[in-house]
Parts: sequence; C-alpha cells; structure tokens
Amino acid sequence: MKTIDRTPYLTKNGEISFLNRLRAEMKFGSSWYPEIKAQQVVMDILNRDLSKGYTLLRNIALPGSEAIIPLILLGPAGAFVIYVTTLKGNYQAKGDNWGSLEHKKVRAASPNLMVLTSRMARGVQHYLGKQGIELSNVDGILIATDPGMHIESVRPLVRVVLSDAIELFARSLNNSFSVLESGMSQIIINRLTEPGADVHQVPSDTPQASPQVQADQAAEATPGVPEIGDVLPWAVSNPDVIEEKEPANITGEPADPYLELEKDLTPKDKKVMKGSTLFQFNTRQWLLLISFGIVEIIILLVFFWIISFTL
Repeated sequence: MKTIDRTPYLTKNGEISFLNRLRAEMKFGSSWYPEIKAQQVVMDILNRDLSKGYTLLRNIALPGSEAIIPLILLGPAGAFVIYVTTLKGNYQAKGDNWGSLEHKKVRAASPNLMVLTSRMARGVQHYLGKQGIELSNVDGILIATDPGMHIESVRPLVRVVLSDAIELFARSLNNSFSVLESGMSQIIINRLTEPGADVHQVPSDTPQASPQVQADQAAEATPGVPEIGDVLPWAVSNPDVIEEKEPANITGEPADPYLELEKDLTPKDKKVMKGSTLFQFNTRQWLLLISFGIVEIIILLVFFWIISFTL
C-alpha cells in the first residue's frame, strides 16, 4: 500500500516531537495526538493486509482550502473516507443516530460520529464531482481502535469497524469486486494532492461528468455558495469544537453537502466571539500558554544568574 502523509507537525521519520505535540494540541485540541496515534494503528494493519493497488491519503487538505480529511483510501474496491475514533465504552449506532449506552438506555452523544463520518465522505465526493470526476459512491468508515469500545450497530449510516475487525475489513476489500481502475485512482490522487494542477480538465479516456455535475461546476462561482475551506475545517478531527445541528438527511433528495457541512462542522469559537482574539483559546490552551511563559521566565532568570555569577 502506498501512503501519502500530509500530517502537520510530523517529521520526515514519522515522529512528532514533544514541542510540536504541544503546538498541535494548542491549535487543534487535546484529541489531536491520540487520534494521530490511532490513525497509525489502522495504517499499519492496512499496509500489512491490503493487496497491491491501494493508496492511503492521510490528513490531506482539499486543494484551495484548509479542509483536512483524516484518511482517504483509494483502490480497486473503491473510494473510502475513514474516521478513526479513540473512544471507549458502550455506544449505539442506529441509522444516523449516535448515542452512549447507559443502563440499557441510549443517550445522544456529541459529536455524532455517524453524521460526522458521512459528511466527510459526501464532502469528498462532492468536491471530486466539481472537478469533473463522478463517483457513484464514497463510503464512510468509522473505525474504533480501542479494544474497550463496543458499538451496537443497527443499520448504521456508515460502516462501523471495531478494533478486532480491522484485519477482516482489509480482507473484505481484497475480496471485493474491482470498481475503480488504477488510472482513475491516480487521477483522484492528483486532484487531492496537487493543488497547482489543472483540476478542471479530465483526460478524454476517463468518464465524463454528468449534466448535473457540470451544472454544479457552473454554479461553483455563484454568490452564496460557501467555499470548501469554510465547511470542512480541521475540526473533523477535533470533536471538542464541533457543534452538531441536525441529523443527516438520509431520505428524500439529499441537500447540498457543503451547506450541511457548514452547519455541522463550524467551530464554536467562530460563532461566539467573531473578531475577538481573547476567547479563541480554551482553558487547557491558556494553561499551556501560561506554562510556556513561566518556563521562558525561568530560563531567562537562570541565564542572567549565570552571567552575573561568572562576572
């Protein structure tokens, strides 16, 4: 399996220094580092068990935006958007509903991982459609890496894979029918990883977009249509700053994925104090800032003490 890794703060040898970890957590939240580690667990299993012909894109920012998708798997079996959770406990995934199980009762949990994963998959599909690449489906996959996580699935909106079934998931892809040719996979990879490329020109030997997709492309410059960077922030891997609004529309004609993502994945801090820089940090981030300040003061005091002592 080929891997294209665009994870921020990651060194060339695949490690994250302590200082970079602090910087990342201040920017993205405390859930960032555990999810990065969990992603690596999934990547190791897929790399070991998947057959040739697959490419995994990790934390790819959609061109022209700051929208980052955790994992995108492309190969003969199709296109998959994978969200990895580090949660543990008892949960229920029923349709587009997501809740924790407590004493045989279901309590709605936030963020809704069913809706969140589905939004990301539809967002990628919609983005590719605007580039002239029409895919019949981009599957959303929710993978739980903690052995202490149990999910009761009742026709879930996206596929749910527990920690002991990740290998089985990989093998099921190996045994699936081929629906995505290698040439098309490479075109999709280029569209997602090469922002400077001409993303509106699809080679003549590849399937052309339908009239509906072409109409979407024409409407892309229409005022009022949100940019992709406004509807898919990094918040997709920082559930602490996601505000759930309404459940996914899984019946009838689907709404515009961009508009749905704008409602579901807008960070709270942008709504509370627009134009303010004082309240864009949570308590943990302020504590980290204060800690950095104290450490720097101590270093300066020690430095001056050494100078004065030597003189």
